[in-house]
Amino acid sequence: MREENFNSAKEDVAAIKAHLEKGEFVEAADRFKGIKDLIDGSMAPGPGDGSTSNLSYELSTRITNGLLQQARENAADPNLANPLAQSVRKAEKAREVNPNNAEINKRVAQYKDWEKAWNEVIGKQAPEIKRLVDQGYIKTATERFGHIQTGINQERLPPRHKDPQMVALEELLRQKRL
Repeated sequence: MREENFNSAKEDVAAIKAHLEKGEFVEAADRFKGIKDLIDGSMAPGPGDGSTSNLSYELSTRITNGLLQQARENAADPNLANPLAQSVRKAEKAREVNPNNAEINKRVAQYKDWEKAWNEVIGKQAPEIKRLVDQGYIKTATERFGHIQTGINQERLPPRHKDPQMVALEELLRQKRL
C-alpha cells in the first residue's frame, strides 16, 4: 500500500521539488500538505552513495526552512507592501507543514508581535516624532526616534531600519540638527 501511495504522489513530489528550486515555498507547502500522508515513511534515494532519506521529512524541512528564511527577509524588506503581514503568513504556512515544531510556533508569535508593534510605531509614534520636529522639539524627537532604533536593535521591533518612513524621519531629524 505504501508503494501505491508513493506512486500516486510522484507527480506532486516532482512539482514540489520544482517549486523549491524556484524559491516558491508557499506553493510547495500547499502541494506538500495534500500528499504528506501519502508519502510519510517513503524513502528516497540519497546522493548516489546507496543511502536513502525519508522523503516526507526531507521535503518538509526544505519547505519550512525556505518559508522561515523568506519570512525573515520579508520583515526587513523596505520595498514590500505589508512586509510583516507577509512574514506572518509565511511563518504560519511553515507551521501548517510542521505544526508541532516549537521553534516555528515561537517565530509565528514573534512576527505577530512585531506586526502589532510596528503598526503602533508607524501609526502613532512616527507621526508624533514628526509633530515634535515640526514644533521645534528636536532633542525630544531624536530621543524618541532613538527608542525606536533601540527596539529594532534589541529585536523587540522588526528589522525595519530601511523602512521608507523611518529613513525619511531619520533624514528629517538629521537636517534639523544641522
